[in-house]
Amino acid sequence: MFWDLLIVLMVVGALFWTVLAVLVVRKAGYSGWQGLLFLVPIVNIAFFVWFALAEWPIQKEVHLLRMRETMAEQK
Repeated sequence: MFWDLLIVLMVVGALFWTVLAVLVVRKAGYSGWQGLLFLVPIVNIAFFVWFALAEWPIQKEVHLLRMRETMAEQK
C-alpha cells in the first residue's frame, strides 16, 4: 500500500514538473516540446545551461521592437 502511494505521488510530481517546464519554455518563446528535454537525464543539465544563457526569442522580439521605435522617433 505504501509503495503504491509513493509511485502515484512520484508520477503526479513528474507530470506537474513537466507541465511547469513546458509553460516556462513556452513563455520564453520556444516550442513547448523543448520543455520535455528537462526529463532526459544529462540532457536536462545541458538544456538548462543553454536555456539560462541563450537570448530568448521573446527578448529578440523586444529588442527588435525597441529598435524600430527608436528609428521611428529619429525620423
